[in-house]
Amino acid sequence: MCPYGNDPLFITAHQTEYDNQIQTVTLASGATLVDKTFALKFTSRLNETFTTDAITITATANAATLGSTIQSKLLALPNKVIDGVTVSCTQSAVGSLVISITFTGNANQGFQNLVELDKAPCSTGCNPIVSGLMALTTGTIAQTTDADYNSYQCGRRGKCDYDTGLCACFNGFTGNNCNTITALI
Repeated sequence: MCPYGNDPLFITAHQTEYDNQIQTVTLASGATLVDKTFALKFTSRLNETFTTDAITITATANAATLGSTIQSKLLALPNKVIDGVTVSCTQSAVGSLVISITFTGNANQGFQNLVELDKAPCSTGCNPIVSGLMALTTGTIAQTTDADYNSYQCGRRGKCDYDTGLCACFNGFTGNNCNTITALI
């Protein structure tokens, strides 16, 4: 399979800006979430699953710092599977956390699989080592904003070489998913 991306010639008359997909992870617990660790799993459009390093909810970290930490963990996933993302967090009460993940990169245009919450404790022999969120009463993940971008293999502007998994872009297009225009057409 080859990378997916937005067709760069996709234009709608009613839009000047396009929405990125936003996913919201809501954690609620009867107990404090402080000093608990968890991880997020991301499954790409190519059906590759990656898990972040452990994410710790510390007592001293504010919501902005936690959002920045989660963002850096997602961007650190191998193969640039996520090449652009913004993360914000809000804590509405002790034991409650809402994480908003906005996919902004070229490799993540259009529909993305929902992230998964790795909340079970896992210690010796595990990667990542997490203490878990077993006191969690609810842990939901939902898509809160649909992406306006379309998502096609090779951006619909190239041909997939299924032996290598690389796009051979048509004249006038470039990029790993052929969604950058290099010449006027």
